[in-house]
Amino acid sequence: MRLYYAENWEDAENFRPFVYVDISEVFTDWERAFKCFAIGRGEGGFPYWDWYQARTRLRGIDIGVPYARAFAIDEWRMRQRQETL
Repeated sequence: MRLYYAENWEDAENFRPFVYVDISEVFTDWERAFKCFAIGRGEGGFPYWDWYQARTRLRGIDIGVPYARAFAIDEWRMRQRQETL
């Protein structure tokens, strides 16, 4: 079993993206869902939406698409044993 850790503002330090998911086709839906929450509407004193929107754009640039979400995994799970390449 593999766990994926979504990139987020609260845990941004030492985040190492490993898996990228293109969300370009569903970005509008993702934004609408995000803004259903108080932090997405700007309640709380930090511009969460601005941070997440900018981050999804930057991650999209990383993989050559308009918008993407990045996920980390446990580093020890990055080790793979292969018989051949």
